Order: sequence, then structure tokens, then C-alpha cells
Amino acid sequence: MKKLLTMLLCFVMALSCVFGVAACAPTDDMGNSGVVTPGGDQPGGTEQPGGDQPGGTEQPGGDQPGGDEQDPGGEETPEPAPEPSEGLEFFLVTEDDAESMKEILGYYYTPCYGLIGMGTCTDTDIVIPAEYNGLPVCVVRLDALSESVTSLYFPDSVDLIFCEYAPNFRALTDLHLPHNPDLMIIKLSPSEITPSPFVNSAFYQDPDNWEDGALYINDWLLATNETLPTDYTVKAGTYGIAGMAFLDFYDLENAYSSRSHVQRVVLPDSVKAFGGAFGACFSLKEVVLPPSLTKISGMAFEACTALESITLPDSVTSIGMAAFGECAGLMQIDIPEGVTHIGAAAFAGCIKLTNIEIPQGVTYIAKQAFENCYSLTSIVIPDSVTAIDDYAFMDCSSLTTVYYTGSEAEWEQIEIGSWNDELLNAEIVFNYKGE
Repeated sequence: MKKLLTMLLCFVMALSCVFGVAACAPTDDMGNSGVVTPGGDQPGGTEQPGGDQPGGTEQPGGDQPGGDEQDPGGEETPEPAPEPSEGLEFFLVTEDDAESMKEILGYYYTPCYGLIGMGTCTDTDIVIPAEYNGLPVCVVRLDALSESVTSLYFPDSVDLIFCEYAPNFRALTDLHLPHNPDLMIIKLSPSEITPSPFVNSAFYQDPDNWEDGALYINDWLLATNETLPTDYTVKAGTYGIAGMAFLDFYDLENAYSSRSHVQRVVLPDSVKAFGGAFGACFSLKEVVLPPSLTKISGMAFEACTALESITLPDSVTSIGMAAFGECAGLMQIDIPEGVTHIGAAAFAGCIKLTNIEIPQGVTYIAKQAFENCYSLTSIVIPDSVTAIDDYAFMDCSSLTTVYYTGSEAEWEQIEIGSWNDELLNAEIVFNYKGE
């Protein structure tokens, strides 16, 4: 739990520096900062760079801009985006900025732009462009926008919507959120976590918009409250679930509240994005995931301490950063054979996990992936792995056996980072063929 709070606090500090504090803005050799003033070039037609980044990181949005997946048969045709608002203020996220945020976010946000202010824009119906100066707009800081906003449109290029303090969107009644499986929507503060960045908006405060303890806007589930049933099925047609939507506490100083909350959740086939959705949902015991799901989003189940096991669909190919971090009750999880990416701290703090098999195809075991897994006695590592990052197996004090599918010569070629003594001191069984 403590690690979760520390990570969130670091998250807010990094984002505030990069997107909100002028003093933190990098300068070039001419003394110019990365802030783009209104009136610059209009969005161009360049494609978002894809593919993996150095160090096992991933470019936001997956292989295509926005990371959207078309439904089987291609029956749905997305509606054209409205005309973007003019005059908004953007910040160019440089490689240096991304490097400073990499440990928190789990992948690079470069090259792209972040929206950090209204600039000269006076619109009340804000349409955020998908691109600016030929690069994707990937990050939006909500508390930099005007309180007079009545509607917000986010393009599919956006991977992160955040605010340090929930803005007073007293007039906000309409919201179009991205179709992007990597999207995380989260409100963070050094002293408090509240259930939604939109807690002060008109549609959040209107009781008529709540359905059986859940707040939906278009095809997104934004928040829940204490009236939510303990066994809950997310509404069919829902594309995404906002971060901390099922939150069990509000105050970081007094982490546990008396709030009675959900124990079982069923997700429909339509759900693709749920970054941080179940974070700190201490009562959650069971989640039924849709069979077509391809990604377990970052921080999806972090600190779900009552979750003892979960079945991942065979369609899953990626497990995000800290997806199961601090799941202190998790004893069993089978990683599907199709998984090729396991993010940083994905299983860190799973203190009851006793064994795990990493599937063939994973090439990189990320930093802190299994840190503090005290009960982990054995692990299967495939010969596809070429690098194991720092702290990946730190404090895995019970680890005695590593089953490696390759030869001893291949094992010696793996680049193993610092603070992995428990891994290096374990017995290595080479040329493992499985049971």
C-alpha cells in the first residue's frame, strides 16, 4: 500500500513539473522553452511513431495512433472529429522530459504534445486536436482549462488525462473521451485521492446522471459511489473505465474508509481501456474479463488486496505497469502464451504469489517486475528473454529455482541488471521443457 501511495505522489510531481511549472520547462541552446504559444503551425498529417522504445518501453497508443481496435467485420465507422478549437496552449514533450517520467509512466511520451492551458482560446465547447505541429497530442492537464467549459472532446491520440486538483467545471455537461486502450484518466494530489477528476462538474453533481451507483458519460464509466451493488456488471457498450472508478478510499492520511464497496465485477466485451480502474479497490475479490481483451492496462488492479486469483483471457498480449502491483492476496495467475510485454512493477508486492511462468515471446523483464514477491519459490523464464532490468527480483527471498528453457550459454548472454541477487543465487535448471 505504501508503495502505491509513493508511486502516485511521484506521478503527480513528475507530471506537474513537465506540464504545469514553467520553471521546469526545458530550454534549447537559444534559451527557448518547450511551451508552444497560440498561433503556431496547425496540426499536420504526420503519423504517430510506433513500435517499442529502448529499454523495454512502449510508445503510447500501440502500433497505430490512438491504439484503437476495429470491431470484427469492421461494422463500426468512427464519426469524423469536430473542428479543433484554436488558440489552445501546448507543451512539447521532449526526450529529456520523457526520460524523467519513464519510471512512473512505464513508457515514453515522446515525441508528442501535452495540452497545458487555454492560451487565447475563449471557446466553451473545447475540441482538443489529435495533432499539433505534426505530432500527436498525447497528454491533457484538466486543471489548466477554463472553468466555463461546457463540453470537452478528446481525440483518440490522448493517452493520459490528469489533474492535480479537480477543476470546478460547474457548467460541464458533455464529454467525449478517447477510444484508446492505453488511456488513463486520473486525479492526483499530494494529500488526497478523489474518485474522479470530474467530481466538481455539472454532470457529476447531477443525481439524475447516476445509475445504480455508477456514473456513465457516453461510453465511459467515470465513477462509482457507496450505493453500487457488491456484485456489479458494467453496462454493455462501455468502452472504458476511468482510473480509480472503484476506489475504496479518499484520504491518503486515513487510507481505509468505512465505505462498503464492490466485491465482484463483470466487464462486457466492449471494454478495452481500464487503466487504474480498480486501483485500491480493497474489497474486490473477483473480476470477469471479456474474452476479446488484449491489454491489462497500467495500474488496473494495483493494491486490490482481496484479489486471490484472476483468469486472463488467451487474447491478452500485454500486461501494463504495476497492473497487479501490491496485490497482497494474489496467489495464482496464469499468464497467457500470447503475452509479449510485462510492464515495470507489474507484480511487485504480490507477497503470496508462489510460482509464475513467463511465456515465450517476452524479451524483457522490466524493472521491479517481481520485487518483494517474498513467497515466490520458482519461476519459468523463456529463452526469448534477452534482458532483466534492475530490481526485477529484489527481495524475492524464497526464490530457490529458476527454470530456463534455453542453454547455459544462452543464459549467460542475458543482460541482468543490478539488485537481482536472489535470481542469481537461485538454482538454474537449463533446457527446461515443461512438465
